[in-house]
Amino acid sequence: MYKLKEWTFTGASGTKYQFSNLAKSDELPQSPGILILGYAHPRGHLAGWQVHPLLIHHSDNIHATFANSIEQQAAQLPLWNCNLILLEPSSSAREESVKDLEGIFL
Repeated sequence: MYKLKEWTFTGASGTKYQFSNLAKSDELPQSPGILILGYAHPRGHLAGWQVHPLLIHHSDNIHATFANSIEQQAAQLPLWNCNLILLEPSSSAREESVKDLEGIFL
């Protein structure tokens, strides 16, 4: 799975969002953006590569928000094995994107 450096999700509106794919243990950026905690089939799947969002969140500082508030939730997600990051400086664009993605996945 971690051979795939990027993953594209399509929101409820049909908009495509291209996320960087990081291993669970990789350092998160101290940048504004969207974070998806996901489950990825580690060696692929018969039907192709699959990534399943478990939690979608946005923040002005992904690293700090994870450390301060999301890490506790993440520990309760036994399938969580990857972090998907989309850097986005605009708070309003992040909010719209999260709503769009949640309309499909959560």
